[in-house]
Amino acid sequence: MAPVGIFGGATWTEGEASPPLMVAATAVPGKVSNRESVSALNCPPFVAHELCREIIGVNPCDKRRTVTHYARQHPGIDFSLMETEADCCWTREERESLPAIMGRALSFVEWLMSRPEQHIAVVSHCEFLHCVMNVLEHRDDHNRSLSKWFANCEMRTLVLGDGRGTYGPVPQGPDPTHFPGGFTVALQEELAQDAALHKGQPADVAWMNNPDA
Repeated sequence: MAPVGIFGGATWTEGEASPPLMVAATAVPGKVSNRESVSALNCPPFVAHELCREIIGVNPCDKRRTVTHYARQHPGIDFSLMETEADCCWTREERESLPAIMGRALSFVEWLMSRPEQHIAVVSHCEFLHCVMNVLEHRDDHNRSLSKWFANCEMRTLVLGDGRGTYGPVPQGPDPTHFPGGFTVALQEELAQDAALHKGQPADVAWMNNPDA
């Protein structure tokens, strides 16, 4: 599990106050690699979300296992947002449509904007992340830098802004799967200060344009 390796701590030891992010495993040729337990000490919280997953349906590899199974493997991860024990979204007969994935991506962005944290790492599959980028990018943006396909193991840094100051229902426009975004005054000032501080250095942050600014 890549995010555990990136954000996780050292090897978990018996007696720690927090359960491990990932339990130890003995290698099974062709299936499981040998690994030690990973500690959750001094790590950010890990939260599992049903919306943040690959295209659903038909392919068995896109069907998740039970929450109980994952909780045994990753006792330090918060699975409280998972509403069903088994995967009730996956079906053998029907593959999820693009409009359905885009709607799911928008719902996930809305959830992200409701979180109290200021820095959040989203880890998912390329197809879903690609749809999230399309939700965020304005359709009249000729650059289209956000919605480019993801390279293997690629990471992107985004600043999400809500021009209304406090997050509320997304206003319905001609495209119901588009998140309008926008900047608060405080965020504009912060970005301007950051740009001045890093003037002449390669940009490492992409953000949304506000069409109403």
